[in-house]
Amino acid sequence: MPAPLKPSLVVYAHLTTAIFACVSVSETVRGQGATFNLIPRPDGYTSGAVRGVSLDGRITCGTHSRAGALPHSTYAYRSVFPYSANDFGLQVPNSLTEALAISGDGQAIAGSVRDPGVVTRFGAFHWNVGSGYTNMGMLGNYESTRPRQMSENGQVVVGVAFNGSGVSSGSAFVWTAETGFRVLSTFAQAWDISDNGRVIVGSYVSTYEFACTWTVEGNRAPLQMPPGGNSAARAVNYDGSVIVGLHDYRLVQWTNGSPSYLNTGLPSSRYFTPTAVSHDGSVIAGKIFTGSAWIAAVWTPETLAVTLQDYLANQGAVVPAQTQLDECYSVSEDGLVFVGSAASLGGLRYGYIATVPGACTSDMDNDGSFANGAVLDGAVTVDDLLYFLAAYEGGSAFIDLDNGTLTGTQDGTIDVSDLIFFLVRFEEGC
Repeated sequence: MPAPLKPSLVVYAHLTTAIFACVSVSETVRGQGATFNLIPRPDGYTSGAVRGVSLDGRITCGTHSRAGALPHSTYAYRSVFPYSANDFGLQVPNSLTEALAISGDGQAIAGSVRDPGVVTRFGAFHWNVGSGYTNMGMLGNYESTRPRQMSENGQVVVGVAFNGSGVSSGSAFVWTAETGFRVLSTFAQAWDISDNGRVIVGSYVSTYEFACTWTVEGNRAPLQMPPGGNSAARAVNYDGSVIVGLHDYRLVQWTNGSPSYLNTGLPSSRYFTPTAVSHDGSVIAGKIFTGSAWIAAVWTPETLAVTLQDYLANQGAVVPAQTQLDECYSVSEDGLVFVGSAASLGGLRYGYIATVPGACTSDMDNDGSFANGAVLDGAVTVDDLLYFLAAYEGGSAFIDLDNGTLTGTQDGTIDVSDLIFFLVRFEEGC
């Protein structure tokens, strides 16, 4: 005899019939178009950057800074759509705080904090919505302990500890609240961790620099590459199945461990460095080195490597005149939200958030499994419905789709409005 449906799924079954009977497809509208927003800086602050974005693109973290003495010439913040900031960095007395990574659910942030007693020493911090600010401390005798990324649930942080500017001679680390710091490898860097917290990517040095992965327990495995030359893994998707990096300045993608070079379309004098990747590997955020400067960029199979400014313009987003996007630090899981920093006329710097329209709201997954993350497959099938129902039952922010207006406006809550919006779009076939 089959197991009975959970009560919540029984409700879904009844709601499906009722909703399709009451709501006309003609009442829905397509998702909002491309957008670009510079994040306002507080008075007296001259620089800003958005460093991370949650999986659903709704929550970001960043830093505001200014020249001058303490207190708070640099402080970390968390911002929730429509991007009103919680300036939690101001709560840390007499310290410089810099937000560097955000969890996939947007509830936790990791970053660096200056040692108030020694101006050249920077430790690490962890902050979350529930417990607030925690000083993670420093790894060993290193002068700087710098987080780079964290898992979806915010419980695992990876990064590098180093002296002075010698990052390449530092140590890659992993941190959890239970175990504290653990050295993964010396003469190594950890750049990213999969959202499920199982795969850490980076590189270690032994004559050459070698791209590699680690487990949270510290087991290292080199990534397959042709002999010779330097390589580094820079970003990883939700479950570790897609990794992107460089081999002698060539863009590389590892799919289930198998490497392939990606054509960037750039002349030999330029190269693309990846910083983040969407779940299915079809959108890679990064930057292009022009020979004299870095420019924020994006790679897709259709566009190859192009400046983010051009990519957004082609999607209909308007970037203010005399604004140069020079860093793209992160991209959302679905490849539709980009964050970074921009320079404007007069040398002022801003953080930015840019979005491009998605192809299809109800295309969420290719196998119906919520456990292994969302993978768009260009089709609307029962797998998308199963994924949505599992995400709805789990309260995942990824399925915050609507606020009850049927306009695709997010409201920060998971409720029946999201269910109705999805089912209408599902019946519509997109």
